[in-house]
Amino acid sequence: MQQLLINRFRGLFLSVAVLEAHVQGSAGHPGKIAAIPSKEYGWEILPENLGWCGAIATSTQTLISTQALCPGTACQTDDACARLLAGLLPAALFWHDDVSCLENQLGQCLSGTDSELQAGGVGMGVAIARLCREQANPQTLISHLLAQPCLSETYLHAQLSQIQGLLDAHASLTRVWYQIGQDQTLPAHRYATAIAMAVYTWATSADSWPLTIARILALPQPSVIAALMASALSGVFNGINGIPLNWQTSLSAASSLGSREHSLALADQLLTTWSGYYGHQALPPAELEITTVSAPGVLRFRE
Repeated sequence: MQQLLINRFRGLFLSVAVLEAHVQGSAGHPGKIAAIPSKEYGWEILPENLGWCGAIATSTQTLISTQALCPGTACQTDDACARLLAGLLPAALFWHDDVSCLENQLGQCLSGTDSELQAGGVGMGVAIARLCREQANPQTLISHLLAQPCLSETYLHAQLSQIQGLLDAHASLTRVWYQIGQDQTLPAHRYATAIAMAVYTWATSADSWPLTIARILALPQPSVIAALMASALSGVFNGINGIPLNWQTSLSAASSLGSREHSLALADQLLTTWSGYYGHQALPPAELEITTVSAPGVLRFRE
């Protein structure tokens, strides 16, 4: 699906903000997601603050000022791991045209974490980078991920291999879940299963952002990691125009953390820095839509 790069950057940032707002909005009404009030979901315990937008904002500002990532720390809960992964999403956008550098940066950032979380974080970063450059689609993304050296001999690789077979067999979401989603006794297995389910859910409803989100939230055991990753994949693939306005009603109108204005401003600032523009403010969106820009320190054409 062809998209302007600004739409992909904005789509990812806004997608995560919208999903976080909806999931947090249901905290006072467990089992309900505001966007689809007639549908019940299995959320049993919701954290008071998911912190995805905060992690993305911190990471984006670090990238803008230093063009590097801060080292990650070991996380003990799924919520903490989801925040860590959220902080890696801007890096996947920033280094989307240099996958080797992206892999190195993500690998260093995740070096102190669980091996399956490392594989998932690097794999999802590469997936987002490939979608940005339109080098992958719903039919080819899993095969690209299976070829990544960082996934070799991991539980995630085994899960994705099963997912590929189930995709080829046109298996339903229910069948996929009950085939690969049962073994979650170990944290590492939960991380791998969550990421594999995110990839499957996105790949089978890629052209519809709301359907992808509704399906990932409808799993028998909803996962914050799966929801975050599915949202990121769908946001970067469909772009900002793929996120329906009725889903955005829960976002704050003020320019606060997690608001629509703040999310789009961060995306614009990150793209401005990536483009090679040195300044304190983001370029206007009209200028960011120009396809020929220079890289920081190297004057050349962008594809």
